[in-house]
Amino acid sequence: MHENFWAYRRYFWGKLTLVSTLVLVMVYIVSSQKTSPNGGTLVGLTYGILSFLAILLLMYYGKRKRSYTSKHWSLRAWLSFHVYIGIMTLILVPLHAGFKFGFDIHTLAYVLLAIVVISGILGGILYVLLPRRFNQFGEEVTYGNNSDEELRRIIRQMRALAADKSQAFADICQAEIDHGVPKHHVGWSLLWNQRATAATLASQIEEFEGYLARIPDAEQSTFQNLARLATQKRELENRITAQMRLQNLLEAWLYVHLPVSIIMLVVVIVHILVVFYYGYVVSN
Repeated sequence: MHENFWAYRRYFWGKLTLVSTLVLVMVYIVSSQKTSPNGGTLVGLTYGILSFLAILLLMYYGKRKRSYTSKHWSLRAWLSFHVYIGIMTLILVPLHAGFKFGFDIHTLAYVLLAIVVISGILGGILYVLLPRRFNQFGEEVTYGNNSDEELRRIIRQMRALAADKSQAFADICQAEIDHGVPKHHVGWSLLWNQRATAATLASQIEEFEGYLARIPDAEQSTFQNLARLATQKRELENRITAQMRLQNLLEAWLYVHLPVSIIMLVVVIVHILVVFYYGYVVSN
């Protein structure tokens, strides 16, 4: 059974980051009573260092998820840590800057960080939704070999029912078999192609009721069985299509999350270099 990484070890990382964030906020509030908060104060510099370390850990997850030999944390533990630390940085960075932003490289770094974290949260939601789909029998259906085999089984049964039947029966059976899952090459068109709806199944039932007039009386009982199998087939196809749509969304998400993460890291490094450069110029 798929375990929700958000709730890893009873929300261990969620609780830890929440407590840590509250402590950091309290320290910020106390220190701001004594000095004007900004990135150059002791608290500001400390929070800046913590923010940069958190960003490095966030980037390390990309390397960790490609490693299959880790003897320490599981990938699920890393993902839980990755998401919660990302959310924490959204609060930590403004504390570092004293909530002072403008049209400069420093604010750009935070905007990019926000895009990365928000897209990461959306990706986490997709990660949870993707593996779980249930068919009408209450069994878990994951897009892949199991669902393909289930489709083949239904199609074999439909063809067996159509054997030695009238031409009208055979034509209707073949038309239902030809109504299949979209091929992989349709790509991202599935993102806006909402073909899997309850309305399509309802219209299919109406179609089969209309087909009865074309079916000989002796075959109508068997045709009812064909209609039942065809309905099962379309329901399974609709679930597979929905999973394919989620998979395509996940691929589209990667085109945002990963490149922006790299750009964000570069901008953060530039931000640090600019701060050190101007600090050196001022001190001399």
